[in-house]
Amino acid sequence: DDVSRSGRTILFVSHNMQMIQKLCNKGILLNKGKVLQDGSIDAVVKNYLETAQDGQSVYEPAPPANTAQSAGYVTRVQIEDQQGNLVNEVAVGKAWQIRVRYKLTRSVSHFIIGMGIVTPMEQPFRTTWSEPADTPAGEYEVIFLNDDIMLTTGIYSLVIGLSENKTTFYYLDNLVKLVISDVVDFKDENRIVNTQSGLVINQMKT
Repeated sequence: DDVSRSGRTILFVSHNMQMIQKLCNKGILLNKGKVLQDGSIDAVVKNYLETAQDGQSVYEPAPPANTAQSAGYVTRVQIEDQQGNLVNEVAVGKAWQIRVRYKLTRSVSHFIIGMGIVTPMEQPFRTTWSEPADTPAGEYEVIFLNDDIMLTTGIYSLVIGLSENKTTFYYLDNLVKLVISDVVDFKDENRIVNTQSGLVINQMKT
């Protein structure tokens, strides 16, 4: 603030959207040396988040080396909003869901599919799982819906496991990333949410 009041022009280059919106009123979006956009900081940040390459909406993990000996494996993972639309990033405070497609090569007794969320600091944060069921061979789909806990901004890792009789036979990690963006729309205006308040930003009843 002191520098800006002195009448100087500062060029600030960063991928930190929180600092950019705090310090800047105009922005330039670059991609491989080419100017993609030049304008108000809110418009540029919104464009950056919508086209960012950090996030990915669809993941298709490679099948196991010997699928015949595997009881099952995940074939596709999708990051979606609550309406089922594919998204690269989730706006902080918005509901999201993970759609997992998997294949069982044989009947599995007491089958459970579970998903874990790992923080950007690589700390396990939350685990959720399906009801156990004896499940015949086939192709399946499950949706994990998150509409109760609001995560603060960051890039989270998702861990997915398949188990039989409480023993894991397939484990997928270090592939699927969930990106919670640090810009959210309030009355059609982009505003930063405080990201220094912990992992969960749900409001308590007061």
